Amino acid sequence: MADLVSSSQVTDYLGLTAADPVALDLADRVESLLAEQCGRADRPFAAATASRTEVHDGTGTTTLWLDYPLAALTSIKLGVDPSLPVETLAVADLDVLSAVVGLRQVFRRDGVFGPAGKRRYVQVVYDHGEDLPNTGGQAVLEMTAALWRRKGLEGVTSERLGGYAVTFAGGDRVQDLAESLPVWRAFVQSHGVLV
Repeated sequence: MADLVSSSQVTDYLGLTAADPVALDLADRVESLLAEQCGRADRPFAAATASRTEVHDGTGTTTLWLDYPLAALTSIKLGVDPSLPVETLAVADLDVLSAVVGLRQVFRRDGVFGPAGKRRYVQVVYDHGEDLPNTGGQAVLEMTAALWRRKGLEGVTSERLGGYAVTFAGGDRVQDLAESLPVWRAFVQSHGVLV
């Protein structure tokens, strides 16, 4: 199920008496579209998770940007092969690293995070905090409802379940419908990332 909305929220918002697998799948696909339009397809909005592993290119700087807000830092290893690291940083040593819970940055105080652009050079293991903007759920619910209401209308000229693609009479697309919703546009504008 999507992270921005629960199955009960989708069921209630659509006025269904019981959870409908098609409606829940539609909500998942709508949330994926929202993440894609926000430039977050590779790191979708997510609930807090323990032991996330990320591999980053060497930055050549003192700042490393994580995909999600930090809750607890477990380890940072430098080198292409984390099982044989070039360097393992002491994450609890404030002379080596500085990180603030709730932020995405980790600062190295005693050097840099490897050579700039060195592919797959920095492995970070950490617990991350929640990254679920409140208005995202409303955008997902409104778009899911808009598509759900159009389902079965005469105006649908084609539909595909895998990847949920639909074309409405007049050439309208799912993206066009999404962009017509004010809550969707506002969310993408405020939570989109520059890519």
